[in-house]
Amino acid sequence: MKESIVIVIAAIVILVIALVLLTIFGKGITPAGDFASRESMCKQSAAATCKISNELPSGWSTSKYRVIIDGNEEFLSCYDLTGITSCNDI
Repeated sequence: MKESIVIVIAAIVILVIALVLLTIFGKGITPAGDFASRESMCKQSAAATCKISNELPSGWSTSKYRVIIDGNEEFLSCYDLTGITSCNDI
């Protein structure tokens, strides 16, 4: 009985540590991708969210995707990448 409790507690501790590490280093784990893949990801996100809630995803206009354009680093939003302004544009 005591061994089972120790195993369960150890498993919970390992899961919590893994969750913390993924939260801290999550951006480093996700591949950066290129312009086309980010645009595709934004379109898929918009389609899914519009289907469920008839609204674009929260943060749609937030500039969070780093891209290099003509040697200059810029941050673009899903709106910038796709030009989608409403669910009717999908």
